[in-house]
Amino acid sequence: MDTEIQRLEQRQREQQDQITGQGAAIAWLVDDRHSLVRTIRKAGLEPPLARPIPDRARPYLDHIDA
Repeated sequence: MDTEIQRLEQRQREQQDQITGQGAAIAWLVDDRHSLVRTIRKAGLEPPLARPIPDRARPYLDHIDA
């Protein structure tokens, strides 16, 4: 039983690390997109319209100003 609990705890830590990394990647992508839009606008152009955010993704992007 103890071994199983330790295995599950380790798996939980690994999953949390993965989620944290994915969150960092998403935040970087959003920031990079904003940077590209600024660059396009500084060049006197208008960037293409953003595609709609899928409903499934929206709860994960709301807190990072997507």
